[in-house]
Amino acid sequence: MFDSQYLSGIFCGGGEMSVDANIENGEVIVVAGDSTVDDAFWDGVPTSIYYHRHIRVPELTGEIEYQFKLNGTRLYIRTMQYMLTTRPVGKEWNRANINFEVRSGSTVRVNSPDSLIQNGGWYPYQREASVGYSVSLGASFRIGVHYDGTNNDTSEADHWGQWEEIIRRG
Repeated sequence: MFDSQYLSGIFCGGGEMSVDANIENGEVIVVAGDSTVDDAFWDGVPTSIYYHRHIRVPELTGEIEYQFKLNGTRLYIRTMQYMLTTRPVGKEWNRANINFEVRSGSTVRVNSPDSLIQNGGWYPYQREASVGYSVSLGASFRIGVHYDGTNNDTSEADHWGQWEEIIRRG
């Protein structure tokens, strides 16, 4: 599907990390999600909300607030805060996970710690990733949630929500 394209300069852990990922093999690069740009970079950038629903348990839902910005040939994306519902209502769990992927010719993934609160409240969750932007491919973003609780977990494949196109193909 793709010509031989390579991704280099994925930002990770607050510094630049050189990576060559062969896109033809469908590799996903996992990064730490630490901030690589200062807060002023995000001034004036609108926020969006990604809505997630558990594949088997419809009362388990999540909302993740995020921003994205195209800067030259790089697309930056960051999450800001989240809310996860729980069952039974009123029960608090604190080992949920919110992972996200962004793609535009390559795919970069950020995994969350196994400690996110799930009780229907809003909580800060600031993670960031960047990817080389391809005008011909556009850009997409998706969230995966592992809800905590009895019989709430899902497989790696089933925890992902739908890809949302955030920048249309050129």
